[in-house]
Formats: sequence, C-alpha cells, structure tokens
Amino acid sequence: MNSRHSNHKIKRVLVLTSNQVGVVDFCRILLEYEDVQIYAAEEAYNFLKTARVDLNSICKFTGLPCSLDATMEILQLDILEALLLNKEKHKHQKHINDKKRKLIDLLIVNFEDHFEIEAGKISAISVAAANSSRVAVAMDEADYDRILTDMSKTDGAVTENSRKFLAIKSLKTAAEHIKQAASFLVG
Repeated sequence: MNSRHSNHKIKRVLVLTSNQVGVVDFCRILLEYEDVQIYAAEEAYNFLKTARVDLNSICKFTGLPCSLDATMEILQLDILEALLLNKEKHKHQKHINDKKRKLIDLLIVNFEDHFEIEAGKISAISVAAANSSRVAVAMDEADYDRILTDMSKTDGAVTENSRKFLAIKSLKTAAEHIKQAASFLVG
C-alpha cells in the first residue's frame, strides 16, 4: 500500500476556535481514543478548561511562556513545523528525529465574526492544508461529524478523502475570510 494514501491516526490535536459550538463534545470524544492529546491557544484553552476538558496549553507544546497573544502563539515555528512536517518524507523524518519534534494531526479552527485578519489561524490553515496527506482540518460541526465517523471506522484515523475534502473547505473558508476583511478595509 502506498503510504501517501494511508489513513493517519489522530494523536495530537490543536484547537484554535473562536466559535465554540460543538467543540467541547468533539474534544471529549477525541479523548476517548488511545493516546490523543489536545493543545489549545488562549481563548479556546480557557473555554475548554472551564468545560473540564483534559487538555494542555499551546505553551506546553512550544515550551515558551504563555505571555504572547494567541496570534503569536500560533505563529511559533514549533507549531507550524508540527503541522507541516511529514514523517513519510526522508528529510522531514530526519528533522523530526534530530529535533525530537512532535506532530499535530488535527487542527480545529474557525474565525471570529469580526473583520480583523486572523493571521495566525490563516497561516495554520494554509500549512495544515498543504500537508493534507497527514493533517486534517476541522472548522465546524459537520467537519467534526465527518472526522468522528472516519475515526470510528478506521481505529482512530481520518481517511485521505476526508483530509483532502477538509483541506479544500478550510482553504476556501480562509480565502473568504480574507476577502471579507479586505472589503471591510476598502469600505
């Protein structure tokens, strides 16, 4: 079997949500799978912690102090590498081993309803979508359902078809967010 077309189990999840609809239940179900770890940035971390979801701050993942705002936390090299590195590529595997990098397999992200450009989230979506052979991106409850359906049928993995579908959807959503922000700026 060609490894490019394989299913990848979800082990590490990064939550960057503003809209919390369905996120608590989704995260709780993800944690029922073996060895799943959830990390979240600022707002999502506080919301999920209050809802008693077992998770870690994004700062624990990067090893940096939590004094940065959410955008700066997301744009840390450790986060972008964790989304982009692919252990099926020889050069990436060497870097992962040499630097002892942990990888993120699922990005849960959505945008605020205001018109500020959320650069950290857009960057994370772009990087994760570029690596859709390994990383899944979830933006809403329909995505959560699709991922959970896959995971229930594949022992905790998300299928290649779903990862590709979700990558395209997330890129289109990010592009629309940028377009709306540009229209707001133009007036």
